[in-house]
Amino acid sequence: MADDKNDDFKGQQSTSVCSSSGLDIMNNNSNNNQTMLNNIHQAQTSQDIFKGAEGEFLQERLQVLNRLTKQITLFRQQALDSVNELRNSQKSCMKTEINKSDADRLKSLFDKAVLDCEKEADAVRLSLDLIQEIRNYSRSRQKKMQYAFKNKKSFIRRGQMIKILNDCAHTLPLWIGRSVNEKPPPLCGAIPADLEYIPKIGDLVAALIPTASDIIKPSTSISHLNNPNHTGDWILAEVVHVNGNKFEIDDIDEEQNERHYLTRRSLIPLPLYRANPETNPEALHKRDTRVLALYPQTTCFYRGKVLHAPITANGMYQILFVDHTYQEGFSPPLEVPQRYVVKEPKDAVLETPKKRNRESDHPESLQGLVPKRFQPSMASIHKTLKKE
Repeated sequence: MADDKNDDFKGQQSTSVCSSSGLDIMNNNSNNNQTMLNNIHQAQTSQDIFKGAEGEFLQERLQVLNRLTKQITLFRQQALDSVNELRNSQKSCMKTEINKSDADRLKSLFDKAVLDCEKEADAVRLSLDLIQEIRNYSRSRQKKMQYAFKNKKSFIRRGQMIKILNDCAHTLPLWIGRSVNEKPPPLCGAIPADLEYIPKIGDLVAALIPTASDIIKPSTSISHLNNPNHTGDWILAEVVHVNGNKFEIDDIDEEQNERHYLTRRSLIPLPLYRANPETNPEALHKRDTRVLALYPQTTCFYRGKVLHAPITANGMYQILFVDHTYQEGFSPPLEVPQRYVVKEPKDAVLETPKKRNRESDHPESLQGLVPKRFQPSMASIHKTLKKE
């Protein structure tokens, strides 16, 4: 739903300069709808729409979203009518010499078209904000249901999980500026988070955790953890608890059923908005940029470089993954959504190793990257530790 609104709106963004008065010019016969529209007119975010509401339940938000979607349709038609009227007037004026009266009329039509586009833009932004809130609410409910089951493996299958992750990437909100000159915020596309940014509970992150090789040869030396031969494994995870500079993260792969306690330096927040290549190409990773990208059908991030950036709002990156089994040192290009592509870090810290084996999560085409990295079974790991 969000993507459809984005696609319809893109063509009007260049003429839309949004203001806080965007949604106050709309008459509605229904008192309930009029009250809702008044709240929307006052709102800056979807949170403001529900001030004074008796409850904040999913059903309530869906009802508001349904009414708001209908209003967007009306706003869009008004904007199209205004733009068409302006174009027709321009064509008729071009046939003759433009006098002051014609110029004033054209300016009036132009102002009306801009105002109608602003109304639609405000409504679209609020609806996208609301959709994101509904998704977050649904995800939090799902998490609570998961922990109600002792056996998490029986709750969701791996194939279903991968599909959910793909859907999450494709429905990530598209950032739409309030003016042509407004710059994209942090965590929009390739723009990193601020240094002081603290990931929130429920945020998805790329997390650096130890690998099986770190378990086989444990060391009390801190330098061992920073050794290039023990670079750790970047996984997709969700923040479940924040305590100062310590973050409790949950492995998104439920088959692993693991939680880790890491510092901020071991986490990379994932984008919260998609960047539009047509309006904000500067918010995308450039060709040959070194990145971490989620390998298709897995929950692990691998090092690679950008071959091609997306050319449409719904497009994907073409990523060349590091793979020494190929003569060029890189795999053939694979598509990865904006949501799961981040710049390769230079100062990430690998923290205290824990027992772990993610062998099943590594595609065969990448086994040559670190040949012995995930070869030992958990039984052999325990045996090695026992000998030492």
